[in-house]
Amino acid sequence: MNLKAKDFAKKDELKKSLSTLLKKPLQALMDGKVEKLPFCYEVDYFGSDEGFMSIGVAKEIDKMFKTKRAKGQGTEGKIDKKKVAYGVVKKNAEGMLEFCVLGGMMKPMQAKKVIKSIPILKKKVGDKFVIAKGEVVTENTEAKTEEKTEAATDNKPAGKKLTPEQKEKIKVNMTKIDAKLKQIAKALKIA
Repeated sequence: MNLKAKDFAKKDELKKSLSTLLKKPLQALMDGKVEKLPFCYEVDYFGSDEGFMSIGVAKEIDKMFKTKRAKGQGTEGKIDKKKVAYGVVKKNAEGMLEFCVLGGMMKPMQAKKVIKSIPILKKKVGDKFVIAKGEVVTENTEAKTEEKTEAATDNKPAGKKLTPEQKEKIKVNMTKIDAKLKQIAKALKIA
């Protein structure tokens, strides 16, 4: 994806050219020419219900999202970090795009609006996508992870309190463990 930080700042021009910029990387992903590609995403970037999404390697944009925008810092001032995400996107076994969020937050209803606001994504992706945290679909594992995290904290020695950061790290690690267990189970069923 041939997109630079200076192009990102020119909202009107970017909005017009976004479908064209997404065409090649999206096609490569859908055709299986590449296994996965990085993505960056922001809700309401161009206005209400009009979001931004980049798919493919755009180093300056990736860096900007990882170091600034996902932390709520935009060139235009403070932004809502709950509406920004980055990670990798791949085509899953069902032929749907799977957005593996590595940083930030991507909510299904907001993602649907962003995808529908970009013509090529509306046409090629539509509703055929899932959102995952790392490698596990978040809609299915959030409750399980919370239960496991609570169980893990119940077994800790008396007198030690976990910080919110430690609890979050436990949740992330449990999600990764769930993903590996599912991969192993799937591999065993195939063999």
